[in-house]
Amino acid sequence: YVPNVGSLKPTVTSVSPNKGETGSSTAITLKGSNFERGSGLYCRFSFQSIPDWTLVQAIYVSSTEIVCLAPKQPDKAGLRLTLEVSNLASCDAWVTALNNVEFFYVACPPGSTMSGPTCSECPKGTYQAGGSAGGEDECTDCPAGRYGDSLGLKSPLCSGECPKGYYCPSGTSARNQHPCPAGTYGSATGLTSSACSGLTSAGYYSTSGAVSATEYPCAAGRYGSGGQTNSQCSGPCPAGQYCAQ
Repeated sequence: YVPNVGSLKPTVTSVSPNKGETGSSTAITLKGSNFERGSGLYCRFSFQSIPDWTLVQAIYVSSTEIVCLAPKQPDKAGLRLTLEVSNLASCDAWVTALNNVEFFYVACPPGSTMSGPTCSECPKGTYQAGGSAGGEDECTDCPAGRYGDSLGLKSPLCSGECPKGYYCPSGTSARNQHPCPAGTYGSATGLTSSACSGLTSAGYYSTSGAVSATEYPCAAGRYGSGGQTNSQCSGPCPAGQYCAQ
């Protein structure tokens, strides 16, 4: 029995990632249709500058998805790679998934990511813990409550906790970037939203960056119901009453 090889050929619609590290294997996910579970499901990798190719048995996920483990860059091979897939490798029925693409890269160290042909430090407000080869989207925002005021940060601890009187949403790039708004206060470090620690107390007001609920008393002759933003507070003392500072 000779199978109809043409009818068994898969189709490939996407390959991810389309780059792999020079010094280690890379798991590549291929999506498409007509992938067949069986002993003949293989990926074939061929390389620029050398005549050899490498056969790798594919991991079947579904009829629309498989995974193949790309080898590390062979000695004396160039950066380019061709990837083919077959349901019947023994019949030499191959479909091209990557055609002589620039595939191999040298991984950038932690705190940086690949930008064109070179490594670039992650921007302020982000970090990169494991090294990468992508663009700036592979740098992760510093978590809320912390800030990153240096390039090339390597840890989610970033540069430190947001100081008192300030709050830090994710991606904050300076310790004093976001002062607590007037009428609020920030009595703790690591605050994450503009609500800070809450509104100022009745009879008191605050300007931006305050650290206490009783930062400033309302002016003499005036009262404040809480959360006031200047010395005039809520208004003048009612008739028949007095308001000490």
